[in-house]
Amino acid sequence: MSSIEQVRNKSWYNGPDFVYRKREGRKRETLTVHVTASASPLKAVPLSSPVLSLIEKASQKQVAVSRTLDFGAGCWLRYVEPILTKLPETELHVVEYEEAFSGSAAATYLGLKSRFTHWSPGEFADVDESFDLILVVNVLNTIPETLHHQQIFRFLSKRLNPLGWLAVYQRVWAQNDNLPTAIPYGEGWIIPLQRQDACTYRAKTGAQWFNAEARGARLRPLQLGIPMTSGNTIFKVWEKPV
Repeated sequence: MSSIEQVRNKSWYNGPDFVYRKREGRKRETLTVHVTASASPLKAVPLSSPVLSLIEKASQKQVAVSRTLDFGAGCWLRYVEPILTKLPETELHVVEYEEAFSGSAAATYLGLKSRFTHWSPGEFADVDESFDLILVVNVLNTIPETLHHQQIFRFLSKRLNPLGWLAVYQRVWAQNDNLPTAIPYGEGWIIPLQRQDACTYRAKTGAQWFNAEARGARLRPLQLGIPMTSGNTIFKVWEKPV
């Protein structure tokens, strides 16, 4: 009988490495889940069409989008340019671990950092700020702890201004998407990475979970008429009532 338990970094903002201990009989193994490791090493990966359409819709809102948050912006900060292009008057903030900006991604960060305010997740957890638009693109599906998913969603919901939008776009993983080396844990799988002494995580969190959390946060779903591009992704937008 095997078991996995978390042994370090029990808060969602303490990372990016989350350490686990796997026990299988008398054998013990330490697994390190690096929550930024799921980001593609290639800068030119196509942007999500639904997310781009959402940014366009936000630019047409009657209530101005004065402050935007890209939560978990990723090592390549891929949505910074579209946000600033379509919402030139917005004050942009991004949340990402500093460790994500390594290697060739560091040059991208240095080239853009004057155009937004950057917080690490730990800094953001202590910030009392609110936003008109919050983007969460392929973030919660990289975090191993379901409790952390809930804490983040509720935290972000509280950071919305009245009539603000919270948008989630992410891959929904299934068992047959994984190699045999995948290790079941929580609502997904820990995935050992080749050529790295670390793992990533793939969550199978879907629409039902998000709908329940949004109801609990008293957010109302928006139907913006934006078509989905894939059956294995979730794209949801909610508005905070006045």
